[in-house]
Amino acid sequence: MKKAVFFDLDGTIIDVVNDRPQPSAAVREAIRRLQAAGHYAFIATGRPYGFIDRRILALGFDGLVLMNGALVIVGDRIVYQKPLDASVVTRIVRVAVENGIDFCQEGVDFIYMGQECRALEAFFKKLHIPFEFFRREFSPRDVATYKMEFLAPQGQECFRELLRLPGITGIEDRAHGKNFELYSSEESKGTGILHALEHLGVPLEESYALGDGENDIEMMQTVAHALVMGNANKKLLPYAETVLPGVQEDGAAWGIEHCILG
Repeated sequence: MKKAVFFDLDGTIIDVVNDRPQPSAAVREAIRRLQAAGHYAFIATGRPYGFIDRRILALGFDGLVLMNGALVIVGDRIVYQKPLDASVVTRIVRVAVENGIDFCQEGVDFIYMGQECRALEAFFKKLHIPFEFFRREFSPRDVATYKMEFLAPQGQECFRELLRLPGITGIEDRAHGKNFELYSSEESKGTGILHALEHLGVPLEESYALGDGENDIEMMQTVAHALVMGNANKKLLPYAETVLPGVQEDGAAWGIEHCILG
């Protein structure tokens, strides 16, 4: 029976915080062995397509669950997509502009960020985000937006205000302390995984997920086999079938060999 394995990126197969923006040789080889054995390998990330390094995509993943489940791609086909309500996005943009908060709007093909958002631009560059898919001249109300990211050194109060909007949820980036994300409360990596499994015809009992972050909770609750990284947010631990070694110890490769192929 084919298995479907969903890999978070940051803190799972890469570690940009510690200047490791590419999967290690051991992780690359383990993913190749997984696919050679006839199983599916997916990326499941909060990132939009344009935030994923082309060298990572060149590994040949079978599909992508992007922007916390708002966009699901199998092969080269979009099998599910749902942008945020345009009127809610307009309200979010107004609050961000009024408070002087840098932000970007993430779409299917491009990321939209104003020329004035220099601090957010510098932050993305530090995280090795590719800029070929950024658009800097645009009208915010004309963008089909699936997720938004913000840089707000004094933005915690603003974040709490925006979370009260209908259909919106989000997380703060505790690793950096100045960032937060907003996305649909109706979508998650878990719902995205269900769309992918349905399209592939893979039963839920043959699903695996590897992750470390707070936005991985829903996918750990969804899949049959939750493999949690050793460096994970403690909130994930109650959902772990197995706790793997950390990202710096190539825990994803260990999980593939011992928990999926073993």
